[in-house]
Amino acid sequence: MTTRAIKKLVKKDDLKDLELKLNRTLESEESEEENFVPRNKFDLLDEQLNLDQDEENPTSEECEKEEIKPVASSKKKKKKTKGKRETGQSKNFKFVSTKIQEDNTTLEELSNLNLNAQSAASPYENSSIRRLFKIESKYLNADNEMIRMFGAKIVQGERNSQNPRGGRRQMNRFKNNAIVNMKSTWPQFTKEGLSMKILKENDSLSKTIEFTFEHSKEYQQVQFRFLDAVESLDHNNIMNILQLNRYHIDSLIQLSDISRIHDDTQMAADLIERALFALQNSFHPSFKFTSNSAGQIYKIDYNRVENRGLFICLFKQILYIGGKACYRTSLELCKFLLSLDIQSDPLGVILLIDFYAIRSSQYEYLVEFYEAFNELKHLNAS
Repeated sequence: MTTRAIKKLVKKDDLKDLELKLNRTLESEESEEENFVPRNKFDLLDEQLNLDQDEENPTSEECEKEEIKPVASSKKKKKKTKGKRETGQSKNFKFVSTKIQEDNTTLEELSNLNLNAQSAASPYENSSIRRLFKIESKYLNADNEMIRMFGAKIVQGERNSQNPRGGRRQMNRFKNNAIVNMKSTWPQFTKEGLSMKILKENDSLSKTIEFTFEHSKEYQQVQFRFLDAVESLDHNNIMNILQLNRYHIDSLIQLSDISRIHDDTQMAADLIERALFALQNSFHPSFKFTSNSAGQIYKIDYNRVENRGLFICLFKQILYIGGKACYRTSLELCKFLLSLDIQSDPLGVILLIDFYAIRSSQYEYLVEFYEAFNELKHLNAS
């Protein structure tokens, strides 16, 4: 037989199978239609009601089973939650304990660093640097240098010309005249609530003592009135404050700036000297910057508002007496002002020392100063 004949026979067999299957399905459907009996729809409602009642009223056995199951499941859940809590608490405890250990280690490291910092002395407290800030009191007052240059008669004649009335010289009850001498034209000096105290004493390693000025309550009230007068932009209000408080530091500095702007440099310098006289008579008894035989460093913090008056007055005094060719006194005042805060040097006094050292022929001091501060302050940097 050929392949075509074989294919035709296979197709005929398949068709016969399909016809048999269709006949069987049709017969089954006809039998189901014959056996189908129509039912009443309300019977379905009755069946649903019976089912609901059965669900609401379960048997006692079923109730006992249902009661036993949740108890057992709740116990299992409690055990699981307890286990989870215990594991979570143990983890948290471990985490906290590790944190405490880390904090303890960091505190120990910080304490060790502080001890090392204290043990290592500051480079600005070396003996070679402290030697550069030994101040000679005879070169600290500009009047002494004027007498050496021009003679006592000329200097005294100039003072008398500044006081044409020839008034009687006032007795100075305050013996501290290291920087400025009291003039006969000034009002009588009284301490008006300005004083100095020790802020931090030196320890066994450091030789630095820190001082600070402090204001009394009355002086603070005057300070508030001065700030109001500055905000008013009327210098007459500042003069009214000075009439009641003759030695208020900030008022004297402000009027000095006003006099300088009006080209009255003599009055400006006189007001700065008056403020310096009030400051030097408020020094602490332990603030012996002129007789420093032990090589101690007396520090005053510029960032405190009460101390800024001293820094500003000293800086302006250096410029005013430098204009009078008192270069040796200007150099000593530069050393004094820089010694108050060597490390930060808020007013940049280190830039004035070379000029006044050369003008006063202190060449050896300038060389020593350069060798000591070159590495610390980078003086050779262009």
